Amino acid sequence: MIETEILALWGAATGTIGTITGALSLWLRYRHLKRDQTKLRCEVRFDYEVTDGVPKPRYKFVVRNVGRRPVTLDRVQYCYHPKAYRDRLFTRWHWRTGNWCSSDEISKFQPVTLSESQKYEFQIMDFRLPGLQSVGRLRVIDQAERSWRVPWPNKKRIERETSFGEVDKHEESNPRRICKLFGYRIKGEYFIYAQWNHEPPSKGAQKGRTLRFENEADFKLKWAEITSSVIPALMAEEVNDIV
Repeated sequence: MIETEILALWGAATGTIGTITGALSLWLRYRHLKRDQTKLRCEVRFDYEVTDGVPKPRYKFVVRNVGRRPVTLDRVQYCYHPKAYRDRLFTRWHWRTGNWCSSDEISKFQPVTLSESQKYEFQIMDFRLPGLQSVGRLRVIDQAERSWRVPWPNKKRIERETSFGEVDKHEESNPRRICKLFGYRIKGEYFIYAQWNHEPPSKGAQKGRTLRFENEADFKLKWAEITSSVIPALMAEEVNDIV
């Protein structure tokens, strides 16, 4: 009787171990299979390049191969919200049939193939910029016609991310010194960029400084302070910096 109970317990233990081992093996095989598939991770970045106080948009997609198989990219497809109300009722149907969609070729001049862990940055064309707020969906499509959605922000965030422009300018000079001041805004924040020659009378060595403000009111206060008192003192060589 005791031996029978021991054998029963032993069978139950080995059976449980076998079940756990089998389940773990299946999970590992599934994980390996998923990793072995083609997979892209896509994102959009709203970057800016500022030259002499003038912001210029440099929006781009970043596509990264997080799978193990190489992928050859073909194009980026933009799907726009229809303008007419009756068309907006069937927006997804229009997108599936290719209506209200247009594409930019990625591999127009040469194929772009991503191996495992490689990434590719694709700049959004300038002619696309005015219509970004009308974009409803973005997809990266490879040469096998597989598509990956690019996470796209809502309209309110798009308005903020694509908000930029020049705000003000100011310049003063004399025989020994020159000072330029540029005000601009990017994504709801305000900036002052100051540039001056810090070794007068030589005007070759230029020094620059950028100040950032969270709102327009703080920007205007600092702008008034710099133009009314700091720059006159700088031009008179009483100070040699703008802070």
